[in-house]
Amino acid sequence: MGASTKDSVFSFYERAAWISFFIAVFLAAIAVVDYFFPLFEGEALFSAELLFFFGLVIGLIFGVISLFGFRRHRRALTLWIASAGVFVSGGLATAGVAFFISILAGFGHQ
Repeated sequence: MGASTKDSVFSFYERAAWISFFIAVFLAAIAVVDYFFPLFEGEALFSAELLFFFGLVIGLIFGVISLFGFRRHRRALTLWIASAGVFVSGGLATAGVAFFISILAGFGHQ
């Protein structure tokens, strides 16, 4: 018979925490590289920003889901990984919104 969720090596909540963390780290790396070496222009920039936005949303959703599962599994590593993923994704989202507002206000570079 199949192992229960509690007995498996990685539960759904732990996988969600790792997915949230890896998405956040990957997007942060892309943001840093793109800041110093612009990778996208024109329509490609819009597509990249749209994918970045959806990546942030997916990372936040998986991070929050894994935080809800912490109560059942009580693994400290899951808590730290999920928290890091949520905070990095939230920080990137906040920075992105601030950058977008500065462009609309005329303060950012075009």
